[in-house]
Amino acid sequence: MRVVHTGHSEKLGLQTVTEVPARPESRPTFIACTVATAADLPAVKVLSSSFLANHPQARFLALVVDAAPEHSGPGLVTPADLGMSREELAELATGCTAAQLCGALRPKLLEQLLGQGVPVLCLDPWVQVLGPLTDVVESAVRRGPLVLLPRALRPLPDDGLRPTPTELLETGVFDPGFLLVAPGAEPFLRSLADQLRRTPDATKAVLDMAPALVNLHVLRDATVGLSVWNAAQRDLHRRPDGTLTTLGEPIRTVHFAGFDPHRPWLLSADFTDRPRVLLSEHPLLAELCTTYRAELVRKGHSPQRVRYGFGQLADGTQIPDALRADYRTTARSHPGSAFSPEGWTPGEPPAPEPATPPNDVRPSATPPTTNGTAAAAPPAEATPATDRPATDATNGTAVPTGRPEPPTPAADQVERVASPGSSGTLPPPAAGEVERAPGDQPERAAADRPEPAALPESSTAPSSTDQPARPSTPGSTTRPAAGPAASPARTTPPPAFGPDGGAGFVAWASEPAPDLPGSTRWAAALWRSDPALRTQFPDPFGADAPAFRDWCASVGVAAGRLPVDAVPRPRTEATVLHDQLGVSVLGTGPIADLVHAAARASGLPTSTTAGYPVVIRVGGTTERVPDSRFVVDYLLDDEQPTDAAELWVPSETTRATLERQGGPTVRVLPLPVPPAEDQPRESHEGVIFGALADHAVDRAGNVLGAVSAFLSAFPDRNDVTLRIEVTHADAHPEAAERLRLATAADPRIELVDTLGPVDCLVHLHRGGACDRIAHTLAGHAARATPILTSDHGAVAEQFDKAAAIFVPCRQGVEPDVQAAAKLMRALADDLPTAVAIGIKGRDHLRATRDVAKIGEVLRDRVEHAYRGWRARRAKPAPTVDPLKALHSAKHALLRQPDVGTASRTPMAPQLRKVVLRVLDHYDNHMRNVLTSLVDGVERTVSEVVRRQDDMSTGIGLGELEVLRAELEQHTEHQGHLADQLVGIDDGVVRVRADMAGQGRRLREIEDAVVAEAAKRAKQGDALAQRIDKLAVALERTLDRIDSLEAKVVDAFRERDARLDAGLRAANQAQQTADALRRVVVREHERHGEVVPRSSLVLTDVGLLRLPADDAFMLPMLSSNGVWETDLSELIDSVVEPDGIFLDVGAYVGYQTVRMLSRFGTGGAVVAVEPCPSARALLRHNVDVNLPERVAQQLVLVDAAAWESTGELTTRPSLTGGVSVEPLPEGAGEDVPRVRATRLDKELEAVPSLQGRRLSVVRVDAPGRGHRALAGLVRLLRRDRPHVFLEFSASATEGFGDDPVTVLKEFRIWGYDLVPVATREPATPEQIVAAMEGMRTTSLWLRPRPVTPKGPGPQVAVPLRQAADQAI
Repeated sequence: MRVVHTGHSEKLGLQTVTEVPARPESRPTFIACTVATAADLPAVKVLSSSFLANHPQARFLALVVDAAPEHSGPGLVTPADLGMSREELAELATGCTAAQLCGALRPKLLEQLLGQGVPVLCLDPWVQVLGPLTDVVESAVRRGPLVLLPRALRPLPDDGLRPTPTELLETGVFDPGFLLVAPGAEPFLRSLADQLRRTPDATKAVLDMAPALVNLHVLRDATVGLSVWNAAQRDLHRRPDGTLTTLGEPIRTVHFAGFDPHRPWLLSADFTDRPRVLLSEHPLLAELCTTYRAELVRKGHSPQRVRYGFGQLADGTQIPDALRADYRTTARSHPGSAFSPEGWTPGEPPAPEPATPPNDVRPSATPPTTNGTAAAAPPAEATPATDRPATDATNGTAVPTGRPEPPTPAADQVERVASPGSSGTLPPPAAGEVERAPGDQPERAAADRPEPAALPESSTAPSSTDQPARPSTPGSTTRPAAGPAASPARTTPPPAFGPDGGAGFVAWASEPAPDLPGSTRWAAALWRSDPALRTQFPDPFGADAPAFRDWCASVGVAAGRLPVDAVPRPRTEATVLHDQLGVSVLGTGPIADLVHAAARASGLPTSTTAGYPVVIRVGGTTERVPDSRFVVDYLLDDEQPTDAAELWVPSETTRATLERQGGPTVRVLPLPVPPAEDQPRESHEGVIFGALADHAVDRAGNVLGAVSAFLSAFPDRNDVTLRIEVTHADAHPEAAERLRLATAADPRIELVDTLGPVDCLVHLHRGGACDRIAHTLAGHAARATPILTSDHGAVAEQFDKAAAIFVPCRQGVEPDVQAAAKLMRALADDLPTAVAIGIKGRDHLRATRDVAKIGEVLRDRVEHAYRGWRARRAKPAPTVDPLKALHSAKHALLRQPDVGTASRTPMAPQLRKVVLRVLDHYDNHMRNVLTSLVDGVERTVSEVVRRQDDMSTGIGLGELEVLRAELEQHTEHQGHLADQLVGIDDGVVRVRADMAGQGRRLREIEDAVVAEAAKRAKQGDALAQRIDKLAVALERTLDRIDSLEAKVVDAFRERDARLDAGLRAANQAQQTADALRRVVVREHERHGEVVPRSSLVLTDVGLLRLPADDAFMLPMLSSNGVWETDLSELIDSVVEPDGIFLDVGAYVGYQTVRMLSRFGTGGAVVAVEPCPSARALLRHNVDVNLPERVAQQLVLVDAAAWESTGELTTRPSLTGGVSVEPLPEGAGEDVPRVRATRLDKELEAVPSLQGRRLSVVRVDAPGRGHRALAGLVRLLRRDRPHVFLEFSASATEGFGDDPVTVLKEFRIWGYDLVPVATREPATPEQIVAAMEGMRTTSLWLRPRPVTPKGPGPQVAVPLRQAADQAI
């Protein structure tokens, strides 16, 4: 029995089951699936049949992304079966191409299929399975939950053939058409799904990054994934039974990606030029392609291409890929959309119309019930698209569609993908398993699940003819329905496949593209995605705008490239000029708003279009201004001057900077300061200083100067705070981080978004951006905030000495931080004075920068500009526009009443404002009435003037005027021609003079050429003589080379003969040496002492006897005659001539005899061997091979070296001798024993060793060497000898000790761990890791040099371990 808790679709075999008998025999080994579109259904059927033919017990599923929910069948699933709502699918289908949508849904399908607890193999639809994959899948998933297949197992040659190595790197090394996942790959699949939603083309990047996300296995199998990428590297062969093989193994899968059945002579239509693989040169591969094409035709492939269900609108208009990318970019910034970083979340209650492809015709809908909902009914049988009736939206009856629909996967393309006998659903997991809990995989709400049946459109929303769709703009919202469960309104651009039939999407795509006036999103995307259009119309929305607009309206619409609404509109005509005193203010932003407020306060007629002669451009606006206007640019000090007639600036400092000789006139118009309400001072503890950190002007703002002044002023006071308002931190992260690091260490400094009330605002600005800084400080000073600022620039002009506290500056613009610190200390101690300064600053701004006062200045500037415009304006034409007076009078409606007129009544201005405010509604009504009346009069007069003009041009007078005008034009043209003729005569004279000069220069050049030719002839003769000499020398050199070659050949022949003779002599010497060795051994056996059960061998140290049953050292010495040459050389390089060589585990004494021979009578050798038979052979070998006086230098210890004294048990060792172990408790008398001793005590007890230093220690006791050295640690610390240790990690661990801890202990004793094989120090972990699979390794414990300690008090530090304590 088992219990399963899931919330997935029953189509995937993940239904909720409780208390059902388990059927482990029905559980598949793995599941195969694919993701495709309806156009790929023939390939899907070939893949399904070939897979199931080789895996009869497996399961296969196909996800068709553009199939309607009701069209799913056995073996075929739809996005609705994955739990995807219609709204989410509509957004994904709008923003993704067919390949991108398949890639985005693939991870979701794999993650849900992994709920079965078995591996899942996802194959590309264009794959054909030729052999079983079960063993490959089972072996691969044991090595990692993710298995990837490389496209090629060897680098592609860079020979110009395609695919090239660059194309392989750009496309991706791993093949996304083979993706094998197992339980444990869910995090990677979620990461892949999130990344593909943000960037649908990121499959290559995510697969390349997969090794960092999951433990994966790369399947390097040449029999899997034969494709155009590797076909040139895998030769095909056919066995007698017909099986195709490569590298001797049967082919398992072939990936026909890029194969076009209409062009079967190409392996891939993606590489038509210079293909790397030609089918004519690979007959077996050509046969594979022919067979695959026949299978495709048999499964339903036809010359008529099936359109992608989400590739076009309902009217057949194709959606450009670039427009899909624009939709993704726009939707990504809307929270809750399918492409947003946080993922898709449902917004308003979903409409009942499913997100079906626009060319899909659904089965007849169930008639609506009385309450407007559809009655539940079983799915109807699918009917052919041409015969299926549509459903009337009002009564549910079937009506003709009016035109045949293209074939869809619902009716004539979708058949059973799985073979008979295989179910489309998957079996539940095996018995005893409990799948992931609801907390691990939350169930979707009922509102998010697909509806059982579609509702008629009339029951949910009005049709497009009753209510036109409005284009949705960013930021627009719709009020949700009342109720506690109402969801927030969605602001995502409408999808192309929503309930409105794409009307909202077309409206969005018909909006102007950003920064492209006169365009539409659709037209701009179409131009970007079509190279031919980019060539034909280089500037589609500029100089080529009319031609491109005509192409869109004719060819584009007729060919279904874009809808009619998306055709670019012609630009609006220029604004009509009103020749009267007024001002137009163009621009957006706070500075433009202030200038516009001053213009309104001036009493002049104002406009936001270029209708008046004087036009003020603010903030660098790009709006086009007609040439007939007087253009004034209002600039701040950080903006660049333009070609305007005049420049207006906020301060004298900026005027002095911009004014230049010959440039436009620069005038000063201060920025007004809007009135601010006085805020009552809040009571707080301590003193709060404020500062402004505008990172857009970080250097000029100098907020770090304010921080430095604060820290200098109050190094140890805790009752002061510096509050810094930070702006533009996101756009300037480097400056923001610098400020955060500078203030992080002081808790008194706060970084806030809004400054709030402070006791004093400190701003120590430098030069640059002074106008913006002055405007910002004025806003704070208007609220009576005291200002402490630098004494220079526009800020110093804005305040007087009594209205602000000025900090002196060095070199003109650099504020004095120390002076600012002193002023801050003074203000902190005298807050009432600071309050008084703030009030004076506020009053000063009201008196000098009030909006009304600045309006008066602006009026004077505009009047002066207007007079200049009239003075430079060309004389008007004799005819006067009869509508001019009416246009001027019309703008009188825009004039505002002047409430400031002098009156004897004291409260007259205030009363006028109150009356105007009360009558504002009526005043607006009267203005509207008068505007309508004037518009009617204007239209009537225009019609009268037009008729009058028609009448005047209909008689001979008009024709006469035309002829007179033409005659004047001809006369003027004749005058121009006469002037040109005079100019041509002058030009002819100049040309003749130039030709005469050219002739003189040409003669000079000819003379120079002749002289140069004669000179070159002489040089040529000399060169020919040199060439002859060189030719003779070359012949002699060649002769010498030939003779040298002959000598070299003879030398080589002689050298080869000598080498052959040397080899023969060496072979004879080797044979003689072998014979002599055998003679010496036999003579020694004959005349020497016979040792039973031993064998004699001749070595480099002499004749040694070894146990006859030695299977390790005896064969090596018999064949080579030497033992551990590298170790012997290393010992000889470090041993001291008069020192002690300690040989622990000496065995038969090879190193003992060798070191005694080397020492002579100068040094001493101590051999430690616990085995009696080995000790006897050691003594024998020493006596036989060394003189008696040298043999006396040997000290033989008949015990086992250990960490403590006592008894140990012994057992034979595989490499000879015995190995020792602690004596178990209660051991009987029959257990072999040996004495255990501490070597430091043993050596100290030998009189002949007194006064000698321990020079080299060799320990040959794998797994026990650290125990032997523990008993020698006192002498190791005293004499610091070199230690050579045979170390075995496995034997040490089997002995009960941790090998890493043992090696670390050696480091504590002051030794570096140096493997003898590498001679480079290593860490304990590296040594243990390198020994994996090895029995032993030779370590050199190299003593580290001891640094003498300097004089000073000695502190007793307890050692980690006592000198005589065991490890």
